[in-house]
Amino acid sequence: MIDGYYNVLWEKLDDYVYYVRSTGNIIEFIFGVIMFGNGAYTMVFESGSKIRACMMCLHAYFNIYLQAKNGWKTFINRRTAVKKINSLPEVKGSRLHEIDDVCAICYHEFTASARITPCNHYFHALCLRKWLYIQDTCPMCHQKVYIEEKENANISNNGFVAPNENPVEVAEENVVRVELQN
Repeated sequence: MIDGYYNVLWEKLDDYVYYVRSTGNIIEFIFGVIMFGNGAYTMVFESGSKIRACMMCLHAYFNIYLQAKNGWKTFINRRTAVKKINSLPEVKGSRLHEIDDVCAICYHEFTASARITPCNHYFHALCLRKWLYIQDTCPMCHQKVYIEEKENANISNNGFVAPNENPVEVAEENVVRVELQN
């Protein structure tokens, strides 16, 4: 609600929402583990019914395992997106004013800085980070935003194959890149 009242982009809002949700999910996870421990104690020392065992297995899978798996996946996606954003060049100052454009994701003007994708499109770092949580392509032209180190080595060789690589795989990768650029 606070973000809706301001005309300025609140860059840390996404981080605050993530931290609040993560804290709630961690507390919920801890209670789930405690409930599982209580159920295991009750099953072992008081009444070891088959129905209780089935309920505990369902609880352990849905409320503990899946929640931990989804939380870890979200954490890794956020960390990877930040790594990708930090690898992109940043434009500031007078060069930013020369662009005289808006971010294609949020449609706000560039005021402090912008990040340049390998395909020469400009975005706010925050907007691009949110986009990279979902997919690894440029929002404008759908080319890969982040190129792995192995791919960088293949590209810098100008088509020459490294001694430990399969020439057929490299040729197929080059064909795919050419098709994407057209």
